Order: sequence, then C-alpha cells, then structure tokens
Amino acid sequence: MVFKPSQKISEAPILEKSSAKVPSKVSEAPISVAFVHDFLDAYGLDPYEFRVYCHIVRRTGGKPDKQCFSSLSNIADMCQMSQRKTQQIVQFLLKARMITKEAKKHPKYKTDIYHVTLASEWVPKSQLNELRVNKLRSRSKKQVLGEDSGQSDFSPLEF
Repeated sequence: MVFKPSQKISEAPILEKSSAKVPSKVSEAPISVAFVHDFLDAYGLDPYEFRVYCHIVRRTGGKPDKQCFSSLSNIADMCQMSQRKTQQIVQFLLKARMITKEAKKHPKYKTDIYHVTLASEWVPKSQLNELRVNKLRSRSKKQVLGEDSGQSDFSPLEF
C-alpha cells in the first residue's frame, strides 16, 4: 500500500518493523524518518558536528544507558567524511559534553564505546564557539612550533 498525498495521516499504511536497509523504492520509505527537537536544531552545531551526533544518537537509540560501538572509520564512512574530520568532531562533541567515551575494556571489542548525554549536561550554546576557537588555537600553535609538520628540530646539516 502506498501513501498518497491526498490521504489523511491516519489513513497512512502502518509500517512493519524492518531491518536497517535503505528502501529500494521511494514508495517503501517511511512517511517520516526523523524528528529533530528544536533545542538541538537551534543549539549551534555545524553540519559535520550535527551529522556525527545524529549517527551516534541513532546507534544508541537516543538513550544515555545505551551504547554506540561504531568505530571512527565506520562513523566516517556512514557520515561521508574523512576519518580525521570524524576524530575532530568526536573530540568536539566530548568537550561539549554531548557524548561520553568509554575506553575499550574488553579485548573482543576493537572500538571505544560512546554514550549520548542528557541535554541538561551539555555546555551552554554560548560556549560552543570558544571550544572551536581553542581547537584552532592549539592546532595553529603546533604548526608554528613545527610539531604538525612532521619535521624534527634537529637538522642533519647542522653540527
């Protein structure tokens, strides 16, 4: 059964619980797949931060007691960004206290475990830019000191 725009929402077909596969036809897709609370929408995340956060929320079901076992590589693939960008975003989300990280405890698991936090634990929106600026400052300080270039302070030509 296909939902037609002229139908009332109450007449929409009831979707059975399915696997995480993307529907092969548009007509098989659910009517609505996401709800973004206005608090999150207005919080001030950039598109990369928002995308990684949403992936972690999806993997945890949005519940602080649930776990996200996705590796950084898998998160990067799923969010269509580089692994380095994903690392930076995860670090930002940790500093913003939007997620927590549990170090891998069991040799069976190859990834860290992420949890979402309650919105009441997040840093205030007004501090997000400061977190971003501090990240940029530390990166440019490393570049000035030559730490980021991969060059050592010792030159083989100097005696």
